[in-house]
Amino acid sequence: MGFEDSILSRAEQEENSRLSLVSKKYIGTPPSEWPFSAPLWDLTLGSQRYVTSERTEKALLRDFPSGLLLATVNFAELDTKLVSAFRLTPEELWTACIKDKTARVVFLWSERTALTPPLLCPFNQFGQQEITITDGAHRLAVSRALNIEMLHILIEKDEYSKMKEMLPSLQLIPCS
Repeated sequence: MGFEDSILSRAEQEENSRLSLVSKKYIGTPPSEWPFSAPLWDLTLGSQRYVTSERTEKALLRDFPSGLLLATVNFAELDTKLVSAFRLTPEELWTACIKDKTARVVFLWSERTALTPPLLCPFNQFGQQEITITDGAHRLAVSRALNIEMLHILIEKDEYSKMKEMLPSLQLIPCS
């Protein structure tokens, strides 16, 4: 049993198993065959707890004491700063990503389930300031395959100035 499994409740483990089974039908399908054309984001403050492995408010406060901010950013602009490992083409969606996780995102959005936006943060790579994904790489990859213009993201409140400098299109939006 891995660390992640040990902190999930039995009900969450059963739900994860169910999702793995029902989402398999989407593995390898192109976006043109998906029953949706845009991501569905959970913009509520309460959904932010899902960016922690423990998925609790307590863990969110511990891991992000200054809090998180909800924002939108131009996807093309983000790609100019995103760590190259996360700049997958739609053709790489099923080869470079974990297929089960990617299919799960496609399935959940096809069922009109809102998901937490990806959590992004600045990252210094060999002296060059880039942006990495702390949580939500598969949600971002599926969103890219949909060719959307603006992406909803979460950022740490303490990193807002640095992120805004790197991404001028970054716009804060209120949580619902």
